[in-house]
Amino acid sequence: MEKIIEILNVDADKNRLFFSLFCLLIAVMLFYFWAISKGKKGAKVKHGEGLIFIAMAYALYFGIGMVSLFVIDYDEPTAKIYFVLSGLISMCYFLSLPFFSLSSHAVDSIVENVYWKNGIYFLGFVWLIFFSSMESAPWMDYFDWIVGVTAMSLMGFFVARYLVRRGLKLLGVIAVIFFLVVIGLEVWPSSQGKFEHMNTYMLGPALTLSVVMLSFTFNWINELSFYELADIWVGEDTASDQELGEFAKFTMDDNKQTWMKKIAKDDIEKVIEEIIILKKHKNQDLEMILNIASRNTRNNNNKLKDIISYEDYQLSRNKVIDSLIKMITL
Repeated sequence: MEKIIEILNVDADKNRLFFSLFCLLIAVMLFYFWAISKGKKGAKVKHGEGLIFIAMAYALYFGIGMVSLFVIDYDEPTAKIYFVLSGLISMCYFLSLPFFSLSSHAVDSIVENVYWKNGIYFLGFVWLIFFSSMESAPWMDYFDWIVGVTAMSLMGFFVARYLVRRGLKLLGVIAVIFFLVVIGLEVWPSSQGKFEHMNTYMLGPALTLSVVMLSFTFNWINELSFYELADIWVGEDTASDQELGEFAKFTMDDNKQTWMKKIAKDDIEKVIEEIIILKKHKNQDLEMILNIASRNTRNNNNKLKDIISYEDYQLSRNKVIDSLIKMITL
């Protein structure tokens, strides 16, 4: 660990300036992605507020890095600033958890609940007042440690679960390892504390985590685009909230036999539409079914324009059918 600290703290001030400015860049990028998401449709837009808090966390990383550059002595007022900003970063991560929610488990309903949000707001306010008014003492490290470890543990769970659910198991394992390393840095800082070696314990891990955050955000923006495409396919909802609520209770298995019969009758367009509606109202990933829908539409258009032979048209249609059957029977 000491060797790592030596490597990252060579010419530490220059590195810290670079790390801090990079965190500011990440914050600006995340704010930008949140801004462009506001014009999109889809159920997941409501979770976009979590992206703001991730951006705020990176703005706070920038702030704490700049404070460390311009404040020479680690005195009591400086320690208070560090503890306040470090805790607020963790609060931002708590508030960002709905952004990583799949809305499919009890833990998702907890972080999406308004009481969770209000509770973290209250905790952040108490944290700000408490550390600003108290005298600096070693026991403050334990409070910072508890909040930091809890935030990273929850973040690691949500991110890793998302990757595994999307079939990216190797990336999920890598994410788990990364978060364990970050938690380890929180649990076993050097004798001088994490604020003395901020490059190693805070800014360095934050920049590594930004890769995960940006990748997740790109995927989220892409998913919103798929929701817009779903609206093109199925149009606006005309059913009542009660009817949509009842429909959302169905699963792929509940419709399997019906869809297989429709496929046998070559009514694949209807099957595609119903799968999109089901997945849309259950807030599930639409990428695969919309790719199938796009392929089928392109094939039908080519046939109408008479730019492909009937044999090629039927061959492509059979491939669409195969993809539908695989999706239904998985």
